Amino acid sequence: MKIAPTWEYGLRCLLQIARAQEEKSLSIPQVAREEGLSVAYVGKLLNRLGKAGIIQGRRGRRGGYVLAKDAAAISLYEVFQALADPLSRFEDCQSYPGALQECIHMVQNTCSILPVWRRLDLLVKRTLSSVTLQEVLKEGTAYEQNREWVNGQNSAALLVKQA
Repeated sequence: MKIAPTWEYGLRCLLQIARAQEEKSLSIPQVAREEGLSVAYVGKLLNRLGKAGIIQGRRGRRGGYVLAKDAAAISLYEVFQALADPLSRFEDCQSYPGALQECIHMVQNTCSILPVWRRLDLLVKRTLSSVTLQEVLKEGTAYEQNREWVNGQNSAALLVKQA
């Protein structure tokens, strides 16, 4: 799976703000300098996160950005949804019809490939929804401990197996 640069950089910028939060707020130039990104690009990313209610700006001499809510209440799914278009847009073969201009995988008036993409979409959404910014701040150890297991098997493996 390819991760969009907007998601990667946005999450990195958000982590900078979350780490600094206990001591101070961070300005756009500070975040840009820490991440090695342009001020304009960081501004664009932080604007999206602000519109989604994930961060908020503080005015004044010590102004900058802070988390709008506790890191434990922010899921990665929420972050990624704020940063870009929906994580996936699985509809049917009409999205990529090729030269034929129609889906040739129809079974009972439904594209037979679509259920596989929808299951994958659900798996990604569930996984990202179950990981909080707080867990990422703690180096991912909490994420590993919180993985769901069903009858000794990872639920993600079961979902893919059912597809």
